Amino acid sequence: MIDAHPRINGARLWQSLMESARIGATPKGGVARLALTDLDREARDWAVARATEMGMTTAVDRIGNIFMRRSGRDPSRSPIMSGSHIGFSIDLRNADVEGLDRMDDELRLFIDRARHESGLAIDVQQVAHYPPCPFDPGCVDVVRRMAEQLGYSHLNVTSGAGHDAIYVARVAPTAMIFIPCKGGISHNEIEDADPAHVEAGANVLLHCILEQAGVAKK
Repeated sequence: MIDAHPRINGARLWQSLMESARIGATPKGGVARLALTDLDREARDWAVARATEMGMTTAVDRIGNIFMRRSGRDPSRSPIMSGSHIGFSIDLRNADVEGLDRMDDELRLFIDRARHESGLAIDVQQVAHYPPCPFDPGCVDVVRRMAEQLGYSHLNVTSGAGHDAIYVARVAPTAMIFIPCKGGISHNEIEDADPAHVEAGANVLLHCILEQAGVAKK
């Protein structure tokens, strides 16, 4: 068993984020690293080097996805995974199927009216459709309990983010942890997260992993 109250080194975490953010930095404080470019490769090589320094084994698939593995003490136990996403359209999101279908119907009616009133030729093509993806209640409960245990405020969030977790949830119990961003803006060049919030989110993730692995002291 490990210490019951381990904490992320917030200063080191922030330093690491700022170090990686220099690769492809933009004038407004964002980061732009297009897939399969030299900057993309540089950032991935940086990540692999950091993982190797921490004793992880790494593998990279043909498109560049990085898989890092740290062996546990008991190879017979199920693995615990954590990770992030790789990364004129209209994006519709809703927490339930009926609501999503209703939004789609209303949008198509609006487009038909606009086509008729304007005389413009408007073609609608559905590129993708993903049904709402409720996460595993048990995993969500662990996130909630760890946040409470660490003394952090928290709330349930319904998100339509097209995250890798949607696909993981099809084969394994899954949950996600969100932290605040200034003005509610994320996935944008001006996204701004407070270092304390980043540290808090990492601490919750750390304790969720320890809880699921059954190695934290009670």
